[in-house]
Amino acid sequence: MPKALTRIQTFIKRFDPLQAKKDKCDKCNDLGYDYVFFDKKEVLKKRGGAMVSKN
Repeated sequence: MPKALTRIQTFIKRFDPLQAKKDKCDKCNDLGYDYVFFDKKEVLKKRGGAMVSKN
């Protein structure tokens, strides 16, 4: 795994990947999609922890 990827602390994915129409942002009033952020360590712990570092 590249070193840059091991430093990333969150996973980011679209809340609704099939959404075609962009919605108005609550914060900036621009158009875009909703995203969900997951803590990398918590996700990997739930999946078995094979890639969790002990930092």
